[in-house]
Amino acid sequence: MEENEQMSEERICPKCGHRQTGGEECQNCGIIFKRVEERAERQAARKILVSTPEESGAGGPGRLLMIVLLVAATAGLTWFFTAKQKPAAVQPDFSVAQSQSMPASTPGRSQTAPRTQRESSPALEIPLTDATPVSMGGNALIQARNATVSVVTPRGQGSGFFILSTYIVTNRHVVEVSDEKLSEMRQQLDKLKGQIANEQERLRLIRRNLAQDRSGSEEAAFVARQVPELEARLAEAEAMYKEWEEQYRLSSNPLTPRDIKIRFADGREEGIYQFKTSDKHDLAVLLVTMPSQNVLKAASEPDLQQGDKVFVIGNPSGLSHTVTAGIFSGYRKLPGDEEFMLQTDAPINPGNSGGPLLDEKGRVHGVNTMIIANTQGIGFAIPIKAVFDDFNLAEP
Repeated sequence: MEENEQMSEERICPKCGHRQTGGEECQNCGIIFKRVEERAERQAARKILVSTPEESGAGGPGRLLMIVLLVAATAGLTWFFTAKQKPAAVQPDFSVAQSQSMPASTPGRSQTAPRTQRESSPALEIPLTDATPVSMGGNALIQARNATVSVVTPRGQGSGFFILSTYIVTNRHVVEVSDEKLSEMRQQLDKLKGQIANEQERLRLIRRNLAQDRSGSEEAAFVARQVPELEARLAEAEAMYKEWEEQYRLSSNPLTPRDIKIRFADGREEGIYQFKTSDKHDLAVLLVTMPSQNVLKAASEPDLQQGDKVFVIGNPSGLSHTVTAGIFSGYRKLPGDEEFMLQTDAPINPGNSGGPLLDEKGRVHGVNTMIIANTQGIGFAIPIKAVFDDFNLAEP
């Protein structure tokens, strides 16, 4: 019945004055009636924002407060969706450590010009299978894949690889969270909690003013239509806060060997019986009881030249044993560090931390460890020699 009444309702076009029965658009000029009505509502809301209480008439101050609170709530919730698009700013990330600045120092012979002027090749990011065509050479890359593992903890996933038959190399931040990082996470969570509390109070005031407004004005109707969306956004922010708080709780509890599993390319999982971390570098080794037949060969000398093709194997976003390809960009120094890092444009994504940086012969040159925040194609690996030095291992 109600639908029939809407169909038979006479409409007058606000643009050309044409009269017609029903319809969603003017049969004469073609404008959409709904869009005109929505535009009129927005204009009415803007008008009440710039009017004085005297101009807005009876009940004006209350309606003005409602609109101001609505705008404040909308603006206040913007932080949440910005943070959601960039979760690393609040959500703890145990896969890729980020560096805010990385000056490019020049270490002697290593910073020679590339032997050929080559552009960075497109990233190859696919899970490897025995039939995967690769430029490294099928046997070398398949062996490298089988020597690489996923490191699974209650906090998330990283990568690692066998450097000796019972020793798996990974990053320290995959298995251990620093006090500095925990403090930063706590501060961010407290800030987020305060912002949510502010938005809850704003919505409470908007609801109260709506309940008190008896004018039936267009402004009040406009505000009322926005409230459900604001409530939904706030609920989503509250749910995200609980998720991040749980991540903080997990990060605050030190891991034991029982908490760490390694997952092989064939899906098999095993535990470890011990792990050690480096005091000098972002490195750790995991010890297993069953020797592996697949061990990566370490490059004996840092003989990569700029422009050489390199490969990264890891578990970005949980995509097990994915390979990415790029070029070697150069040797760089960290601020305050006398040792060089290996720079590459091969994608290093969350989950790649601890994986190997390989050359075309399948030799491992470094342990992927970090990116520069808010950049693309700037990743770094710790030279493989540091693993043998820090843990007093004999090179095979």
